[in-house]
Amino acid sequence: MQGAAAAAERRSRASPDKADESSKKARLDLPDGHMKQEAAGGGDGGSIIGAAYIQRVELAVRIDKQVLHCPLCTLPFKPPVFQCKAGHPACSGCVALLPFRQCKACVDGGGFFDPCPTLDALVSSTRIGCPNVGCQWYVTYHEVTEHQKVCPYAPCRCT
Repeated sequence: MQGAAAAAERRSRASPDKADESSKKARLDLPDGHMKQEAAGGGDGGSIIGAAYIQRVELAVRIDKQVLHCPLCTLPFKPPVFQCKAGHPACSGCVALLPFRQCKACVDGGGFFDPCPTLDALVSSTRIGCPNVGCQWYVTYHEVTEHQKVCPYAPCRCT
């Protein structure tokens, strides 16, 4: 019996990816603000053991406005957001205009832009309250201008 346990431990040490496959959980974001998390079973092809509905928790934070704006065109980031190897961000419109998608901020000129899913997630999840008095909507930061154009609480510009 000890020999079987030792062999299983050697297998899990030899291939940690295989050992962790059974503990991975699939997550599905639902439109009502909840998440569905499913626990997959062991080596039988991932049978579902159980599912739990988790309430999404939001935080109220303060963030420097410049973090949400492209340093090249100064407009709010919209996904997809790109980042060079040195960490300089840029919006997709600016990256498309750069020759060979190279970063101008990098001294050696070798910084190529690649998609940055982390910045995409940050930009997509940042919401602010509509600035119009009476409006209770929270809008994705980069969509505030479009919302203000159609907001029923927008101030009247009558002459």
